[in-house]
Order: sequence, then structure tokens, then C-alpha cells
Amino acid sequence: SRVKLKQYVKANNNLEATDNMFDALFNKALKVGVDKGVFEQPKGPSGGTKLAKK
Repeated sequence: SRVKLKQYVKANNNLEATDNMFDALFNKALKVGVDKGVFEQPKGPSGGTKLAKK
């Protein structure tokens, strides 16, 4: 899920970004990942996020 991905990224990386900046960058990265086929959002942008099947 999007929340779990955010928690994982924050816990496993040394980030020097504010919460608002992190959210914006995270959302952009997630969108790029969906566009490249790394992630899929079966219910659209407001739904869950999961790794795409290869």
C-alpha cells in the first residue's frame, strides 16, 4: 500500500526533506513508476499500489 511504501522509504533512507517535499517527491516517483510499469494501481490513483506482475 502507499502508506507502507512511504514508511519503508522513510525508515530505510537518510532523508533531509520536509514532509511536504517528501510527499510531493514520493507521489511523483510513484507516478513515474506506474508509467514505466514498475507499479500498478488497479483502482486508479486514489486506490492501492502494488508491484506490477512481470
